[in-house]
Amino acid sequence: MNQYGDEAFIQVLRETQENAKNTNIREGSVWAGDKELLFEEHEIWKGQLWMWLPKDFGILNEKYAQMKYPSGRLDVIYSNKETTINISFMYKQEKLEPGEEKEICGYLGQIVRNLYPTGDVLGESCVQAGENEVACVEFVTPAMDGTIYNMMFVTSLKGRMILGTCNCLKEDQEDWRDLFVQMLETIRTA
Repeated sequence: MNQYGDEAFIQVLRETQENAKNTNIREGSVWAGDKELLFEEHEIWKGQLWMWLPKDFGILNEKYAQMKYPSGRLDVIYSNKETTINISFMYKQEKLEPGEEKEICGYLGQIVRNLYPTGDVLGESCVQAGENEVACVEFVTPAMDGTIYNMMFVTSLKGRMILGTCNCLKEDQEDWRDLFVQMLETIRTA
């Protein structure tokens, strides 16, 4: 290959363009791996709960939902077309007052450790979503088709617990972890 002296300049230009990519889901398209995504606010429960999700995510049809989640306890599951990235929600009967999320999250971490002794609990954290605190526990679990990265979250809606999970294949964790956190930060309740 001929050397013209611009190769170093071209490399710097490419790196600058790569670093200039938007990383904020509320400010235009972002990248997850080699896929460009646009986010928008979705109404999860009519007039009660909203969250920013990828624009092309839809509600997982019942057939796939039963295959992926045989317990059938989830109220709403959003997924990409390939069903490899999922965001699920359950509106529980259990009471949860604002400020109790972190304590519940600690219990969830222990439950995950007991249910999946071969799994890997990565940590617990809290994010602020407007006036709501959202507590998270991150863990990796085995599945039939591979290893799954999970970010389980807890928040309160009208004094009751919302329990949800964002998950993807373990190999996609690096691309999706920050996007999941940003999505949780957009939770809005009535």
